Amino acid sequence: MVQKFIFPFIWSLFSALLFTHSDVAARQKSATAQKYTPGHYIYVYDDTPIERIKGARSSAVKGIVRRYQWRTLEPERNQYDFSPIMNDLDQCKLYGKQLVVMLLDKSFTHGKSVCPSYLDPIMMTTYQGKIPFRWTGFYLESFNALTAAIGRAFDGHPNFEGINLQETSLAISDDMMKHIPPEFAYTPQLYVAALENYVIAAQKAMPQSRVFWFQNFLAGGVAVPDSLPRSFVPWQVVMGGPDILPARKAHALSVFPKYEMYRGQLPLCCSMQPDSYHTNRYDTHNKRPHSHSADGGFTSMEELFIFGRDNLHCNYIFWTCVYFDGPDKDGGNTFDDALEVIEKYPTFNQ
Repeated sequence: MVQKFIFPFIWSLFSALLFTHSDVAARQKSATAQKYTPGHYIYVYDDTPIERIKGARSSAVKGIVRRYQWRTLEPERNQYDFSPIMNDLDQCKLYGKQLVVMLLDKSFTHGKSVCPSYLDPIMMTTYQGKIPFRWTGFYLESFNALTAAIGRAFDGHPNFEGINLQETSLAISDDMMKHIPPEFAYTPQLYVAALENYVIAAQKAMPQSRVFWFQNFLAGGVAVPDSLPRSFVPWQVVMGGPDILPARKAHALSVFPKYEMYRGQLPLCCSMQPDSYHTNRYDTHNKRPHSHSADGGFTSMEELFIFGRDNLHCNYIFWTCVYFDGPDKDGGNTFDDALEVIEKYPTFNQ
């Protein structure tokens, strides 16, 4: 079943990306109909009911970003269970909030897959967890079917802001690359073409809503080419990233410049991940992000917000609801600090 989607698909993939002029023109014309509710969103890892999420009822908070494992939404191939999303949408409607559905295909727990079991033949164990071969035709067929089903179910719901795709980074080292079976061979060109395919397919599937695309790196830390976001301009995909970390050199060189480049062309977003709560000017290479207090103190959440607002020009900011225990607690920020900033700056870059 998998084999027919592997190498013969490589060249047909590129032709599939050649959307007609009329298709793009129609998309540009209808872009004004897309939902656009910029502002602060609370990003939650677990299944805490929205009514119990701290800050969720604040008027300064526009919505919630919830993570959903692919395997939960598709327990059997082509059999979907969207009841968790529907339950959250019911609560969002009750509290006047928007919902962004973050689709998980990449896990950060060693040996654990968040994908349906039928994708096991195209899964790889990394130093962080497991990830599918996103550049294969089998993945594209399956993922595009998922986003099409989500679009059919929720695109018209007024509280459904859209979906959030996980970061482009694959967490696959050069050594791991050598162990990928030849029939699934990776190239940056193939991955970029696949990214363009499934991001645009998702946006086409939900024309009234938004696709939040998190870009940072390709395999091996290779930068995402500047041309890729350009292909999303007619579709008004929201370009973003998983980290507001002003001092990170890799981000400063290849990720952050894209925000300035596409300012005014695409809606922009970024997220405060747990590392953001512990970062400072010495946190340049992610070597020890949780132990910088002796070197000059942690960067305040207000400083990070201002960086996201003024340097990255974000229209949406996702704030991870996070608290720390043990040695990480001393000197770092928590979600309480984030809420103070959210309340102080309820609107920005609208």
